[in-house]
Amino acid sequence: MADFIQNCVRLLKPYEVINPYANKIQLPEDAHKIRRLNEMYQSIVKQITIINQYQRKQDSQGRLLTEKEDLITACEILFESIILKVDELDGSIRQFYEQLKNLYRKKEKIMSSTALK
Repeated sequence: MADFIQNCVRLLKPYEVINPYANKIQLPEDAHKIRRLNEMYQSIVKQITIINQYQRKQDSQGRLLTEKEDLITACEILFESIILKVDELDGSIRQFYEQLKNLYRKKEKIMSSTALK
């Protein structure tokens, strides 16, 4: 399997990528470090376009053109990161809160199932 992946990567050619949608992207305004988040998003979009280079069109100068599917894939990959950037809670506090919610839900299920008996 590793040989297959290495051979696939060898087939990729270095291209300049043009993202015609770059200025239309709207990230959540209340995200922390929104410039950094935008740079990260644009970088992932570029990498996805390069990976899909054999399915992408080129402009007259031979540059790859990003397609909407590349943007969707980037969103799917970065969704949790984007949510964390918008979240008002720190990462460790968010984890604790989610664990607390799950514990409460489990306890609530146990209480409701014993009440029905």
